[in-house]
Amino acid sequence: MKSKEICPLKELSETRNGKVMRYVIKAPLLNIDTGQVSSLENPEVLETIKHLNANSSLS
Repeated sequence: MKSKEICPLKELSETRNGKVMRYVIKAPLLNIDTGQVSSLENPEVLETIKHLNANSSLS
């Protein structure tokens, strides 16, 4: 998956251990289900990503 557009984020979807959950970032951009996200430290970042995707020139 090669990026066509870059959107800055203040934070990423991370687990409580600090691991970045890349599939959780990709899912809203690909319009697929994110699956289980209860281990995220900051689940509100998903709404930011969804909002960016809705306003993207790629959607």
